[in-house]
Amino acid sequence: MNDDMGRISELLAGVLRLLGMGSRNDSGTGDGNKPGTLTDAKESQIKEKDVNEMEGTKTELTITNANFEAEVINSDKPVLVDFWAPWCGPCRMLGPIIEEIAAERSDIKVGKVNVDNEPELANKYAVYSIPTVILFKGGQPTAKSVGYRDKASLLGALGL
Repeated sequence: MNDDMGRISELLAGVLRLLGMGSRNDSGTGDGNKPGTLTDAKESQIKEKDVNEMEGTKTELTITNANFEAEVINSDKPVLVDFWAPWCGPCRMLGPIIEEIAAERSDIKVGKVNVDNEPELANKYAVYSIPTVILFKGGQPTAKSVGYRDKASLLGALGL
């Protein structure tokens, strides 16, 4: 968790600096010893890492009413579907875990349903609280997890 917080702090500092709101000394070079600043080398590492992540393969699907049948019901692989909303704090906490699972597991498909945009899907699968994660096999829901869980607990609850 400390690594995640450190990375978030570094990314935020880099964004603020790029927007002209970050701390820099008068010479315009990063001062790695001054709190809230980054060295130019560190900024370069952050930019490179972000570019690599942006250029990487998207591993999560955006599931909608329009593609639900093709992506979930007719899938030849099990599909883990995360029902979420952008305003939901626990959903945002679970998001990186869902992304990790999508990146690590080639034996399943991983998708996300924004319940604000797709209320019919949420109603059809009795999603009354979010986050709700449902595992579909052969087009049918086979396991369900409601609320935030750590990765190991989520995978265990879903039988993965």
